[in-house]
Amino acid sequence: MLGLAIIPSLQFLFLFAAPLPIGYVYRRCMINSGARPWGWRVLFGISILVAVAAQFSLYATQSYAAVVVLQGPVLGTALGACFTISSLVLAGHYRNDVPLVSVQSGFAGFAGAAVYTALSRFAYENSEDGNAARLHLYTGAVTAATLLTAFFLLARLDPQKEKEWMNGHTICLCMPKHFLNDLKGGGMWFLLGYMLVFSGILIYPFYSIVLLTQPPGLFFPDTATYGVLTMLSVAAISGPAVANIYALRRVGPVNTFVAAAVLGGAVCLAPVFYPKLYIVLPLAALYGVALGVVFSLHMVVVASFLSRKVDGRWEDDMPARVAIGMALAGLSAFGGVVGAAALIDGSERGGHIAMKVAGACMVGGGVLVGCARLWRWKVMFYAV
Repeated sequence: MLGLAIIPSLQFLFLFAAPLPIGYVYRRCMINSGARPWGWRVLFGISILVAVAAQFSLYATQSYAAVVVLQGPVLGTALGACFTISSLVLAGHYRNDVPLVSVQSGFAGFAGAAVYTALSRFAYENSEDGNAARLHLYTGAVTAATLLTAFFLLARLDPQKEKEWMNGHTICLCMPKHFLNDLKGGGMWFLLGYMLVFSGILIYPFYSIVLLTQPPGLFFPDTATYGVLTMLSVAAISGPAVANIYALRRVGPVNTFVAAAVLGGAVCLAPVFYPKLYIVLPLAALYGVALGVVFSLHMVVVASFLSRKVDGRWEDDMPARVAIGMALAGLSAFGGVVGAAALIDGSERGGHIAMKVAGACMVGGGVLVGCARLWRWKVMFYAV
């Protein structure tokens, strides 16, 4: 189990760690190109080519070490670069409000995850030799079509023809000053809670199939996949549902994030362990609600705690502060997934123990973020 867990956990780690270094490279490209768009287009195009090549190369790769490198650091960094560049460019349409841009990617991200999961399921189901080598061609084709479409849409942007606030192409990713001092007054509690939430958030999606194929469920793996598909499909809906302006202003992203973390943890701590499919699917749907909310709002929540708005605009170092928070989240998720794999390998009931630990981390993390929210009561957490 540990050998299989290391690949997606490394991919997630490098994806979430990429924004800070890629943002710096992006800034240097824009400075060297005189704020003309060809600099970021070249960087974005290279990232796309690397991601697509990493997917297609698996068709001819037999070495496990090569698969780990290609699907972990290489693909994760390439996708992280695509995410970073597209977010910085699109933020120009929202007066450089990068967190607000981030809430719009929830539907596309989880819908894409559902598509890849469905492709994997049916490719393995219909393969004669059991290895479904064509799966790599299918996923590579989907990756190429998606990223190339994004490239051509973004490449059409011309900042010279946009309105005066369209300076997102030269957005500053300067390193924050006095970062540790700014964590005082609840910030440190927030970071600890935030990391706890992400240490448990991926354990249910990654290992639910393992639990469903064990007693008392004893589902076949292809049937167990329906739980994951339900979870991802609901997450694709719940993310955009809570990311609308009305909800962000009336309820507040931090309050919604806390509620979602506690809900996800409660599902993991549920005493009923998957005896019937009519129990599996509702639990997966509930967790999908929490999953979509957490991933849609986490950048807004980090910005709310670690930065501030002055005259309606975020401070210049806000993107870097958010990138630091994302890197910590990626590291936490990596540790959670790998730790859960070690528990599953080391005990007959390791899967159930891992789920309980994940639930405790998410509930505890949500409570800590809520306490930090009360600590900084005067901070405007409702305005977006």
